[in-house]
Amino acid sequence: MAGELKREGKYLAKLGDGNQFPSEYGIYTEQTAEIIPTDYFLVGSSFCSPGKAHAAHAHDDCDEIILFQGGEGIFTVGDERYEIREGDMYFAPKGVAHSAENTSVVPLRMTVVKVKERYTKK
Repeated sequence: MAGELKREGKYLAKLGDGNQFPSEYGIYTEQTAEIIPTDYFLVGSSFCSPGKAHAAHAHDDCDEIILFQGGEGIFTVGDERYEIREGDMYFAPKGVAHSAENTSVVPLRMTVVKVKERYTKK
């Protein structure tokens, strides 16, 4: 083995682990909060039910990277609208409103990475 595990605690977050935030559109789960002892970034998963939308919102403490892993829809960041599908990745800068609308018949599945200012380029 190339290295040894040197810390106590979890090394794996299973689906459903972490803080879950249900809403009218689906569920957002913060999965790294329990396994990675840092506040510089957070990885979560989210889904949006068919015909539903994540309401426009902005984050005042982080940039956000969204990787779409299933379904199709419309992603809005600022005043720009983009068609989205599996494999697409988008960036929502700190303080800029963004939303996702599911226009397909299957859940819109996303992996979300929130990056604190320390790791963003100026």
